[in-house]
Amino acid sequence: MAPETKLARDLAILTVVVLAAGLFLLSGFGFQQRWVLESRAGVAAPGVSIAFRHARRGRDRMRVVTACDAYESRYSRFAGSITIQPPTDYPRACAADDRDLLDALGRARRYHYEGEKLLLETSDGQTLVLRHES
Repeated sequence: MAPETKLARDLAILTVVVLAAGLFLLSGFGFQQRWVLESRAGVAAPGVSIAFRHARRGRDRMRVVTACDAYESRYSRFAGSITIQPPTDYPRACAADDRDLLDALGRARRYHYEGEKLLLETSDGQTLVLRHES
């Protein structure tokens, strides 16, 4: 094999290895799924966006964006169960609806997928239906 061909092959292999290592390292930062709240207990919900950030080492975070404000909290999930902690900054006075929504999210105990939708079932029997944000 000619030296130029060997060099080109070695550079291609090195590039693939470096890219794979970079992707592996970046995977430690996790990935994010964005959802839109479609309905709550069968009632249509106005533009509420929920982003779940999956990370390694138990640093899963959730961000809820409503018309009034944005809220950050942590969550954990395992085998169909979910636990959502209260947000770090609780709703201001303008957000009575937000308080109800965050309380409902805090009561979420189980989740499952139905087609393209994510269903969160709360401890009081309420179901929150989320669909992928487009």
